[in-house]
Amino acid sequence: MKKISLFTMLIGGLLAAQSQTLWKIAPKGGDKPSYILLTGPACTSSMNLTPEMRTALAQVSAVAMDYNLYDNKDAAKWQAYSFPTVDSQRINNNLSAGEIQTFNTILKNNGLPDQMVQQFDGFRVEMVYYLLLMLNSPCGTLTQLPSYETVLRPYAKKNNLDYLVLQPTDDYLAEDSRRSNGYWQQNIRYMLNNEDEIKGKLQTEEKLYEQSNLAGLKDLYTRDKLYQLRTGDAITRQHIPYLAGKIADQIKQRPTFIAVQYNNVVGDSPSLFDELEAKGYTITAVQ
Repeated sequence: MKKISLFTMLIGGLLAAQSQTLWKIAPKGGDKPSYILLTGPACTSSMNLTPEMRTALAQVSAVAMDYNLYDNKDAAKWQAYSFPTVDSQRINNNLSAGEIQTFNTILKNNGLPDQMVQQFDGFRVEMVYYLLLMLNSPCGTLTQLPSYETVLRPYAKKNNLDYLVLQPTDDYLAEDSRRSNGYWQQNIRYMLNNEDEIKGKLQTEEKLYEQSNLAGLKDLYTRDKLYQLRTGDAITRQHIPYLAGKIADQIKQRPTFIAVQYNNVVGDSPSLFDELEAKGYTITAVQ
């Protein structure tokens, strides 16, 4: 008999929960629980801590993010990563002349000057994908999505809680660089060939997250080609047990409030929650 995943059972029984983005993770043996906040795309000018989040934060001694792409001290690392270290990473060695022209046209149609457009010729191919996401941001063209780091780090500092990042930037970039050129080519070509639909898809994702509709997000990630291509590679699947191990190690040391991207839960099984259940933890939605 096929095993039904923990997440499938949770979603089936907890659609009426007041908050499907905040979850309690309890170890066996009666130790203090930790909490997992599922974060995602949000277009609010500032993110707020709900009463449920504040109650959870009052019960922990540390705050953690899965990763943090917004720390200014890592800006130089990201800038260096944007440029190829070998020829195989270059845009013109991965996309056809026609695809490059389509990409350049999209940039110009979004108001980027010719001089800036020409600079992208020297970038790594994956930068095309990231830029296309930013151009189609549901929050506005080239608008960076806010991160809960902007409220969790100040909260931790104000309340004398330890603050940490589970996946350092160096590890994040190393993981990203292991994705094949074929992965980037497939994702970029889909976005170039479906330009008229991309913004609407990303807006749907943002709206579902705003509504805390994890069932809707799971359906989107399962059925839509944009998300199938994004999360269907081996690197994404390998990241989930990596993250589960980091979380388990952290909450063994102390009760922690942990913010992680929701796609680790709504993608193909085994999900992050499945992995944590297998380690002996009980996960329930915070009512």
